[in-house]
Amino acid sequence: FSTVLVYTTSARVYVVAGTSDKSRWRILNVSRLLNADDTLDASENVGDYDEAQCAGVLATIAAGNASAGGMTLVARGRALVGTLRILDAHYLLLITKRKRLGRVRGHDVFGVGATELVRIAVKDMRVDGAMP
Repeated sequence: FSTVLVYTTSARVYVVAGTSDKSRWRILNVSRLLNADDTLDASENVGDYDEAQCAGVLATIAAGNASAGGMTLVARGRALVGTLRILDAHYLLLITKRKRLGRVRGHDVFGVGATELVRIAVKDMRVDGAMP
Protein backbone atom coordinates (compact mmCIF):
# COMPACT_ATOMS: atom_id res chain seq x y z
CA PHE A 1 0.00 0.00 0.00
CA SER A 2 1.35 3.40 -0.92
CA THR A 3 -1.46 5.77 0.05
CA VAL A 4 -2.76 6.24 3.58
CA LEU A 5 -5.73 8.49 4.38
CA VAL A 6 -6.87 9.20 7.94
CA TYR A 7 -10.47 10.22 8.58
CA THR A 8 -12.04 11.05 11.94
CA THR A 9 -15.53 11.11 13.35
CA SER A 10 -16.45 12.05 16.88
CA ALA A 11 -16.13 8.41 18.02
CA ARG A 12 -13.69 6.71 15.61
CA VAL A 13 -10.59 7.14 13.47
CA TYR A 14 -10.54 5.40 10.07
CA VAL A 15 -7.22 4.58 8.41
CA VAL A 16 -7.74 3.86 4.72
CA ALA A 17 -4.81 2.36 2.80
CA GLY A 18 -4.65 1.87 -0.95
CA THR A 19 -2.28 0.56 -3.59
CA SER A 20 -0.56 2.95 -6.01
CA ASP A 21 -2.87 1.86 -8.87
CA LYS A 22 -5.93 2.35 -6.58
CA SER A 23 -7.14 -1.19 -7.28
CA ARG A 24 -7.08 -2.44 -3.66
CA TRP A 25 -8.10 -0.66 -0.46
CA ARG A 26 -8.24 -1.71 3.21
CA ILE A 27 -9.94 0.06 6.13
CA LEU A 28 -8.81 0.01 9.76
CA ASN A 29 -11.12 1.56 12.34
CA VAL A 30 -9.94 2.65 15.77
CA SER A 31 -12.12 3.76 18.65
CA ARG A 32 -11.28 7.20 20.04
CA LEU A 33 -12.31 5.96 23.49
CA LEU A 34 -9.74 3.94 25.38
CA ASN A 35 -10.41 0.56 26.96
CA ALA A 36 -10.41 0.31 30.77
CA ASP A 37 -6.70 -0.60 30.67
CA ASP A 38 -5.89 2.49 28.51
CA THR A 39 -5.38 0.44 25.33
CA LEU A 40 -6.83 1.13 21.92
CA ASP A 41 -9.69 -0.86 20.41
CA ALA A 42 -9.05 -1.38 16.68
CA SER A 43 -10.37 -3.70 14.00
CA GLU A 44 -9.75 -4.13 10.30
CA ASN A 45 -12.60 -4.65 7.88
CA VAL A 46 -12.42 -8.12 6.35
CA GLY A 47 -11.17 -8.30 2.77
CA ASP A 48 -10.06 -5.79 0.18
CA TYR A 49 -12.22 -3.18 -1.52
CA ASP A 50 -11.93 -1.75 -5.01
CA GLU A 51 -11.98 2.03 -5.32
CA ALA A 52 -15.76 2.30 -5.78
CA GLN A 53 -16.51 -0.06 -2.88
CA CYS A 54 -14.16 1.85 -0.58
CA ALA A 55 -15.78 5.16 -1.56
CA GLY A 56 -19.18 3.61 -0.81
CA VAL A 57 -18.11 2.43 2.64
CA LEU A 58 -16.68 5.87 3.45
CA ALA A 59 -19.86 7.58 2.20
CA THR A 60 -21.94 5.30 4.44
CA ILE A 61 -19.75 6.13 7.45
CA ALA A 62 -20.00 9.86 6.69
CA ALA A 63 -23.78 9.69 6.32
CA GLY A 64 -24.14 7.71 9.54
CA ASN A 65 -22.13 10.35 11.40
CA ALA A 66 -23.71 13.43 9.79
CA SER A 67 -25.70 14.35 12.90
CA ALA A 68 -22.58 14.07 15.10
CA GLY A 69 -20.32 16.32 13.04
CA GLY A 70 -19.71 14.07 10.03
CA MET A 71 -16.39 12.65 8.93
CA THR A 72 -13.26 14.70 8.21
CA LEU A 73 -10.07 13.87 6.31
CA VAL A 74 -7.32 14.85 8.76
CA ALA A 75 -4.15 13.47 7.18
CA ARG A 76 -2.64 11.98 4.04
CA GLY A 77 0.46 9.86 4.06
CA ARG A 78 2.59 7.31 2.28
CA ALA A 79 2.78 4.77 5.11
CA LEU A 80 1.53 4.09 8.61
CA VAL A 81 4.40 3.36 10.98
CA GLY A 82 2.24 2.54 13.99
CA THR A 83 0.88 4.02 17.18
CA LEU A 84 2.59 5.88 20.00
CA ARG A 85 1.45 6.58 23.51
CA ILE A 86 2.81 9.85 24.87
CA LEU A 87 1.67 10.70 28.40
CA ASP A 88 -2.11 10.23 28.36
CA ALA A 89 -2.66 10.37 24.59
CA HIS A 90 -2.38 7.87 21.73
CA TYR A 91 -1.18 8.95 18.28
CA LEU A 92 -0.81 7.47 14.80
CA LEU A 93 2.63 8.02 13.25
CA LEU A 94 2.39 8.57 9.49
CA ILE A 95 5.12 8.98 6.91
CA THR A 96 3.85 11.87 4.81
CA LYS A 97 6.80 12.28 2.44
CA ARG A 98 9.41 9.88 1.19
CA LYS A 99 12.64 10.40 -0.69
CA ARG A 100 14.19 7.93 -3.07
CA LEU A 101 17.63 6.95 -1.84
CA GLY A 102 18.55 4.53 -4.61
CA ARG A 103 17.93 1.05 -5.94
CA VAL A 104 18.86 -2.39 -4.68
CA ARG A 105 18.54 -5.31 -7.09
CA GLY A 106 16.04 -3.38 -9.22
CA HIS A 107 13.89 -2.16 -6.32
CA ASP A 108 13.60 1.44 -5.18
CA VAL A 109 14.76 2.18 -1.64
CA PHE A 110 13.12 5.11 0.13
CA GLY A 111 13.94 7.13 3.21
CA VAL A 112 11.57 9.09 5.40
CA GLY A 113 11.19 12.71 4.24
CA ALA A 114 8.53 13.89 6.70
CA THR A 115 6.19 12.51 9.34
CA GLU A 116 2.99 13.54 11.07
CA LEU A 117 1.42 12.59 14.39
CA VAL A 118 -2.37 12.29 14.42
CA ARG A 119 -4.00 12.18 17.85
CA ILE A 120 -6.34 9.24 18.19
CA ALA A 121 -7.44 9.26 21.80
CA VAL A 122 -6.76 10.91 25.13
CA LYS A 123 -7.46 9.33 28.49
CA ASP A 124 -10.84 10.57 29.74
CA MET A 125 -11.91 11.79 26.27
CA ARG A 126 -15.67 11.89 25.82
CA VAL A 127 -17.46 10.39 22.82
CA ASP A 128 -17.72 13.83 21.15
CA GLY A 129 -13.91 14.17 21.23
CA ALA A 130 -13.92 16.86 23.92
CA MET A 131 -12.00 16.71 27.15
CA PRO A 132 -14.01 16.61 30.40
